[in-house]
Amino acid sequence: MRLNLKNNNEKLFNDLAKKVDDINERTIYANVQLCLTKDCKAKGEYFIPDFIAVKKTKNDRGQDIFDVVILDSKLNEGTNWTPNQGAGQKLNNYNIKGSISNEKVIKGKHLDDFEKEAKPSLVRNKEFIKIFSDGNGNYSGIK
Repeated sequence: MRLNLKNNNEKLFNDLAKKVDDINERTIYANVQLCLTKDCKAKGEYFIPDFIAVKKTKNDRGQDIFDVVILDSKLNEGTNWTPNQGAGQKLNNYNIKGSISNEKVIKGKHLDDFEKEAKPSLVRNKEFIKIFSDGNGNYSGIK
């Protein structure tokens, strides 16, 4: 799936663009740990989506925010979310656990201030997007 997200000509990327109209303006990162609690230290206090698509923008008060779309790949369309992913779907704001290195960038440019030291707040405005395969690791669809 990672390679399919890098290429604008891949079916996955084109399908994603239908759900996220500004996908070309976003940086896609892999395996970023997002906090479910303030402590965010122990297992169960964070989750790790396979991918997040992020762009820096302004909220309605003119403050800088990072708008995030959560993308996760599953074995097939019927595969359930993990318990932590389910908990994450109940939140609209996340803090990052750990640091974000350039190596996590799959597509786009590493965003300024997107580091642990800056403690960015991520704001989610869309539902989680499930990317699923045909059971053999080949892209099959999104939901």
